[in-house]
Amino acid sequence: MPAERLLAATEQAAERGDWAAITTIDLHLLQAVLQQLKPSRASELLLLVAQGEGYSGTPDEQDKIVSMAERFARERLPDKAARLTLDINLGYVYLQTNRAEEALSRLDGARLRLEKANDAEALMNLCGLAPSSFERSGHIEQAGQLYLACDESEVVRSNPTQQRGFFWHNHAMFLQGRAAFDEAIRRHRWALQDLGNYYGLPSRQVVDAYDGFGQTMLAAGDLGVADSLASLAVQFSSELDGAETSASHWRLVNNAAAVKRALRLPARALELDYAAYDWRKQNLGEDHSDTYISWLNYALDLVEMERWEDAKAQFLNLYRGYDDGAPIPYPKDIVSYYLFYLDARIAFERGEGFTLPKPDLLLRTGTPLELVEGVMHLLVQNDLAKGRVAEALELAAWNERFMTRNAGEIHPTRFAAAFLHARILGEQDKAAASKKLAETDIELFNWTRRQSLSGSYDASLASRALADDLLLYMAHHALEVPEFMPHFAEALHRWKVLESPADRALQQVARTSSDTALRAAARDYRLSAARFRERVRAEPVTHAIAAMDNDLKKQRKLLNASLTTAGLPEVEPPLAPITKTGSSFSVEPGEVVIDMIVLRDWRRPDRDGWSKHLELYAAIHRADTPPRIARIAKLDFTARAAESIYDSLWRDIGLWVSREVKDAERVFIAPDAMLFQMDLLAARDDKGRRLGTMNDIHLLSSRAAYETHNEAAAFKAGTRVVMAGGLFYTEEKEADPDFLPGSLKEVDRIAALVDEGGGISNTLRGFEASVSRLASAAREGDILHLATHGFFIRNQSEPYSLRNAGLLLSNSSDGQDQDTIYASELMDWDLSSAQLVVLSSCNSGVGYDTPIDAVRGLPLALARAGARRSIVTLEEIPDFQTARVMERFYQHVTKGGLTYSDAFLLTKREIWANEIDGVSEEVASAFVLYVH
Repeated sequence: MPAERLLAATEQAAERGDWAAITTIDLHLLQAVLQQLKPSRASELLLLVAQGEGYSGTPDEQDKIVSMAERFARERLPDKAARLTLDINLGYVYLQTNRAEEALSRLDGARLRLEKANDAEALMNLCGLAPSSFERSGHIEQAGQLYLACDESEVVRSNPTQQRGFFWHNHAMFLQGRAAFDEAIRRHRWALQDLGNYYGLPSRQVVDAYDGFGQTMLAAGDLGVADSLASLAVQFSSELDGAETSASHWRLVNNAAAVKRALRLPARALELDYAAYDWRKQNLGEDHSDTYISWLNYALDLVEMERWEDAKAQFLNLYRGYDDGAPIPYPKDIVSYYLFYLDARIAFERGEGFTLPKPDLLLRTGTPLELVEGVMHLLVQNDLAKGRVAEALELAAWNERFMTRNAGEIHPTRFAAAFLHARILGEQDKAAASKKLAETDIELFNWTRRQSLSGSYDASLASRALADDLLLYMAHHALEVPEFMPHFAEALHRWKVLESPADRALQQVARTSSDTALRAAARDYRLSAARFRERVRAEPVTHAIAAMDNDLKKQRKLLNASLTTAGLPEVEPPLAPITKTGSSFSVEPGEVVIDMIVLRDWRRPDRDGWSKHLELYAAIHRADTPPRIARIAKLDFTARAAESIYDSLWRDIGLWVSREVKDAERVFIAPDAMLFQMDLLAARDDKGRRLGTMNDIHLLSSRAAYETHNEAAAFKAGTRVVMAGGLFYTEEKEADPDFLPGSLKEVDRIAALVDEGGGISNTLRGFEASVSRLASAAREGDILHLATHGFFIRNQSEPYSLRNAGLLLSNSSDGQDQDTIYASELMDWDLSSAQLVVLSSCNSGVGYDTPIDAVRGLPLALARAGARRSIVTLEEIPDFQTARVMERFYQHVTKGGLTYSDAFLLTKREIWANEIDGVSEEVASAFVLYVH
């Protein structure tokens, strides 16, 4: 048979899978044919024959062919690259025929030769394909060995190539499958860097790398980062041409929905899953496997939303598909277990009996974690409904152990199991419940802090909802168990600010160190860390944020060197977990600190939007006594109109505070949530008197501000006051309808008072107050006073954005400077010298009350920029009346010798008493002062 005919017949047999026919080739004939073929064609024939012997189960004969191929390479392939290629392909033949050790030996030998030759491109081609080929073939041990060998290669690490990014990505996904998450995360980052440098954004290669990274973070339980990465993958994919008509785009959407479901945001997941299902059904067909994946996910979302009847209908339709051979992702028995569960849920809600598969049967058949959780929760509910508390407690304890083993210690599913366990434990053993709650509090706090720095707003919402579940039960428990009140009081403050004991220790250094340089370094680091945390709380991790992170690391390294020299503990990274609670917080005799918190009672399974049920609690701190916990009000927005509820809340606060502080000399209140946008000093007691007239009441942005409220608290000779007013917003100057003539009188009168009092005034008027010039001047000011227009935009799509609030400044005549300063930009100003910032502007204290912060607006930006105090407004303010109010305030500051807080309170009282000419009593409610 001519050589080419033999090769062609062999190729045809291989295509048919007729390996037995290939093994009939006589070795002597084969040797002769090899001499007649071109070297490249001869190599192909040798590989096919070796493959045939392997598939036919004759390893000895296969080894003979491989030896023949080696001799052939030495004699007929003078080119080293050709010989190496044949050797590598023989390795793949061994792998294809299930001889993994022989394949590893040959491929790893090729790797060593390529390393020795410093052939980076060829090495990366090998490393990019060979380990993943072992993995796909099920030879995990050999895959791991080859991945590790390639990973540790100096040639690989020192030579960026197009293929290296794919290798890092593949190795990361392999490590994820082995639960080696830290190592996987490091390689995901390397992959993104290599692929980003080579392909740029948006590109399919980088999008897939983001998606894989997100899947690893999901598996690791780091759901915030997973959500941020999955969202970026979908966003970048949508920017590609024709992306939304691409099956790969909807795979990303499907993966993003899985993260939402893990975060217990089923409505968000359902929206994504249904969109994917609809596209796949229309474009891939009803019977496509991907369509069934989206359909199943949609049904799972309905289960999580507790839409039992709707979910049952979907699972019934899926179940019927087995008869038609539909590619349903779950085995038939798993879908049947879901139907049992849904029937049981429907029956339980009707007060009827039900049957469920036993938990051990569910576990033996690989039932999804979510279904096991649902079944266990239902069994516990059923036991409690029948008064079987001991049985319910046993099931709840087992459920928590199971979820800890299978979901991990830091996962919403495990936290939910711990909450359930603690609640039932409280029915039998209050002390044990207290211990359980304290442990869970620390664990969830550490997880939530990590989610808050993930760049995912949804993760922040989800983690706060979990915190509400825990804190609400802790509050109820504290009311029943007074010994638990100190822990809850500390937790209340800690959860409001997400602050650790290390953060407070650094604050102490910044306040009290005798080393001026160390004190300044600690203060600067605190400000930088606060700005960094604020950026990443609601924004995806970008290159800009990564640069901030690197700068913060450098700053921390320098600070730690100084702290070590001073014999003080080092600063911990922002995500460092806390291991214990406790506080040295103390209050001066005669003073009362009231720390308030609004907790949301999430009675519906979806945590999206706002809860309709709220409870307001307070921790009351006095000198020499443990803190007490009180519930001030319960708000049910399903029962009455919001206006009526807020009227009742206003009344409840006034009555409760007046009773609580009637014997106090000074009162400090740290509000929460919507209370920041209420003038609490104007709430009234049972006789209709304002709280601010009955007691010296001061507002804190957090309880921690009490510890520093007396520092830099008053005007003195040499105080530097930077002001801006009478600004020009257009070339029309004073003729511009937006010009504020009252603001010009305001700053002129204040400047005169400052100068008379021995201070140093610096007033910017007209076109002088550009953003850059004012930012520069503000760095040197002890007081910063801005009399201009303020604004707040109700941006429902991004309520967390610090670009929703800002101020108008001068429109520079050369057009080189912006005339608007947003809260996000103001946060970057250096206001560390500012004892007081006054924003004499409309709505300067208004912002969205979001679950991740009390008010996302200008007050938060001022605090993050370092201001010690701020006066802001809660509504629109009249120009000339505001000028008179501010003039009176500065008279008290510069002439009366009062602290800023006392001068503000006195000014409020004078407005209420109609003692300021031309100022109506109603104007008082617009102004609030917060100590930061």
